[in-house]
Amino acid sequence: MKKKLIFLILIVSLIEILSISNFGISFECNLSYIEVDRNNYYPDETIKINASWTLDYNPINEEAYIQVRISDDFDTVVWNSSKYDEIGNFSKNWSVNINFLNLTLKNYTNYLYIKFVSGYHQIGTMDIISNLLETIQVKIRKRIPFCQLIGFKDQINYGDSLIFQARFFDDLVENNTFLNNQLISFLIESNNSTIFQSNFTTNYLGRIDIFISSIDHLNLGVNNLIFELEKNIVYNDSKFQYEVLLEKNPILIDVISFKEDLGNEEDLIMELFYYSFFNNTVTPLKNQEIELVILDNKNIVYSQVYTTDLLGILSVAVPYEFIHSNKNIKTLKLNLIFNGSLYLENRTLSLNLNINIQEVENVIQLNFVLFISILVIISLISLTTLFKFKNGEKKLLPDITIRY
Repeated sequence: MKKKLIFLILIVSLIEILSISNFGISFECNLSYIEVDRNNYYPDETIKINASWTLDYNPINEEAYIQVRISDDFDTVVWNSSKYDEIGNFSKNWSVNINFLNLTLKNYTNYLYIKFVSGYHQIGTMDIISNLLETIQVKIRKRIPFCQLIGFKDQINYGDSLIFQARFFDDLVENNTFLNNQLISFLIESNNSTIFQSNFTTNYLGRIDIFISSIDHLNLGVNNLIFELEKNIVYNDSKFQYEVLLEKNPILIDVISFKEDLGNEEDLIMELFYYSFFNNTVTPLKNQEIELVILDNKNIVYSQVYTTDLLGILSVAVPYEFIHSNKNIKTLKLNLIFNGSLYLENRTLSLNLNINIQEVENVIQLNFVLFISILVIISLISLTTLFKFKNGEKKLLPDITIRY
């Protein structure tokens, strides 16, 4: 009886040993290949994975599987396939949309790691063994956006408006890909401070419409227009900066009346029209001071401040005493000076004035000569007439009759 019991124990032990031996050699996983369609991707593209493998194990006392996983730089799994536990030879492909992965993609270039993993578990134990059979590294690059301004002017005058379009696109993609439905932050900075800020969303053509008032949105001088694309999964964070120069509004002057040549005792009289363009409309320069300075070479001979009327007309009248004081003066320079304002530029108009002064003695001599000449002519005419008259009163000899 004892012998039978010992024999039975030996048989059971042998079966257990054989069972353990069978377990050790029954699990087998061979990876034939794993591949991706390329090594570089943009965040809005799809990674295509193909793999082929052989899996063999004893399902009575083992559990085994293969799985494909994708992890980031921090070894965090961002995607995994199902666990495939079928025994035999298999090929499988997967399409993974990068945009659906939970990726931060803070940098321009990021990396993902595609891993082929096998695992098994002996039933009745706590051990789960996982083996990494293959790893493929792929590069994820954010797209580089570009910006194009349409109808933009980099210099305007105060009172004008600036209307243009900003178009955002990806030039690296065939036929250009527009950045549609993208959030764009728009800033205007002047003297290192923000004077205007707004957000826009691009349309289906990647465009936004911009309206800038020189009165409300800009400062005099250089203004920086900044477009920013931030915290975008697909496109790299980018900043596009442009300059627009806001200048004072120029002053225009029309000379209505002005006599360039003045004679003796003749006053200087002139009229001018001062105006500017504001919002493409003629705007008279109302009630503004204009200084008239009359120069003989570099010497000031007259200076006076005049004021334009409500129609922008400047009327000037200078008595002849102020400009005929020096007989040697032949030419004077007139400077009409407007010193500008907060939004109007300085403007000086220069005119030349010719003075034709004749000396009094010359005039008297000329008049005397002219008077004498006239007297001589009158005398000659009178003598000729008298001579003819006297000759007409004499009778001829045949006409004389002697009467008794």
